[in-house]
Amino acid sequence: KFDEYTLSLFQFEFALKSTLVSNLPSGMQSLFIAKGKSLHNITGLSKMKLHANQFFLFNKNESIWKIDVQGSKPLLLLHASYYSKMSEELVHAFPGFERFLRGDENLIRSHPISANNLIRDTVNQIMHADYEPNKLPFYLKNKVSEYLFLLLEQASYESMNTVLQPSHHEIEAIYKVRDMILSDVLQHHVISDLAKKVKMNQYRLKI
Repeated sequence: KFDEYTLSLFQFEFALKSTLVSNLPSGMQSLFIAKGKSLHNITGLSKMKLHANQFFLFNKNESIWKIDVQGSKPLLLLHASYYSKMSEELVHAFPGFERFLRGDENLIRSHPISANNLIRDTVNQIMHADYEPNKLPFYLKNKVSEYLFLLLEQASYESMNTVLQPSHHEIEAIYKVRDMILSDVLQHHVISDLAKKVKMNQYRLKI
């Protein structure tokens, strides 16, 4: 536990189904599963099932954290809690997550996010940091800042891809719009009118 963050590493060997209950501090937090799989039930939030190399970010006031673990594989989990100074410094870098970073939204994504190689390497470096006690705080401060940045960057990347990928309904609507335009190429079409005709969000039709 340091001035700007708290790190907790949980490592357990499970032979049967087990349940762990713990108290969580307030503020922005992340959970990363390095090994195993588990179901996380945090008071006030939806349940989140995590597999190896997945994470999620959330904001929460002090609450109860319940972990349900199944199977014989060990569980290795890294929990981090970030205090307001560290999270608010990142608002300018991630303006799309401003409400989350300021604590006004509970979840950055409604489902687990897959960690890329950079995140995995950083987690490994944090878990295996081997420095003298007077040097370790400085090393971890930089690594935790890097870790949080990489988590937000990956969440941002997935958000962009999700926005760009149309649903089945949207694909059908786009084809209908195309047919309308091709049926009379001399007619002037307004996007808002086309969106209403095919029952599609105007912004989504533009992109």
